[in-house]
Amino acid sequence: MSDTGTNLLSLQDVSVRYPIRRGFFQRVVGHVGAVERVSFDVKRGETLALVGESGCGKSTLGRAILRLEDVAEGRISTSFGGRSSSRRDNARHAQVVFQDPLGSLDPRWTVGDLIGEGLDVHRIARGAERDARVRELLAQVELPASAFFKFPHQLSGGQQQRVAIARALALRPELIVLDEATSALDVSVQAQILNLMKDLQAEYGLTYLFISHDLTVVGQFADRVAVMYLGRIMEIGRVEDVLIRPRHPYTKALLAASLKVDPEARIETIALLRGDVPSPRNPPSGCRFRSRCPLAQPACAELVHHMAGKPDGRQTAACLANDDNYQLSQGKTK
Repeated sequence: MSDTGTNLLSLQDVSVRYPIRRGFFQRVVGHVGAVERVSFDVKRGETLALVGESGCGKSTLGRAILRLEDVAEGRISTSFGGRSSSRRDNARHAQVVFQDPLGSLDPRWTVGDLIGEGLDVHRIARGAERDARVRELLAQVELPASAFFKFPHQLSGGQQQRVAIARALALRPELIVLDEATSALDVSVQAQILNLMKDLQAEYGLTYLFISHDLTVVGQFADRVAVMYLGRIMEIGRVEDVLIRPRHPYTKALLAASLKVDPEARIETIALLRGDVPSPRNPPSGCRFRSRCPLAQPACAELVHHMAGKPDGRQTAACLANDDNYQLSQGKTK
């Protein structure tokens, strides 16, 4: 991690909600909270992983950071080029690589046109200069020059993802959101793509928001990790702290459910996750994890969600199972 001590991205109490519509006139009768009061910072040159079960709000939060989703409450601040950034700046300096490269690449366009599109739209380069820049990008992502004239379906999955990465790099972004960018690839290709992303980060000082469900990959690739459940952050901190010494019951359960966790790591696990994730239309009161937590107490239904710890360090969501005073009042010892 290239840590200059400055934040490239800051989220303050960010919430994203979708309207619930009913009736012939599709009147709004309520809202679904996909993301609720999320706060964290991402420093320049670091990789922050966002992990959690499907439907927890990871991708929604990523789209909000890219300004592809409206924020209902809170504030997302970016500082590109060392200054506060506008929506237009965000479109150029924040890019995304999706899980399915073929689905994100227009099959009617050649690789050269796909990578060069951003250069055309933002009037950065045209004609021979544009083509030369595209060929440089192909070399940077380790694709042959002959790929310039090919269509996406003529490439392998790993090659398609390299095209998607080259396309994201074309505008020289400072932030790249990697939304499950390696999960559709086999293990060997996945390792190659991750190594490529690390090399590009070292060369250009890129900052990554790495959305993933694979804790093994997160442990190898990220500097810090934020654990998300039903729209809220449950724990955030350095990878070596959160994945080896988890504090929140949900993080422990998530690790216990992962069959790829380092068997030599001494992790205090709890019972495997039980039941399904509740609907975000009707989340549990108090601690959102209490309906699936084997350590839940009746008082958890009244618990107010807040993050305890240093804002620039490790933080854990309030949890009665981790509250020494509560445990002592119940005659229990930790």
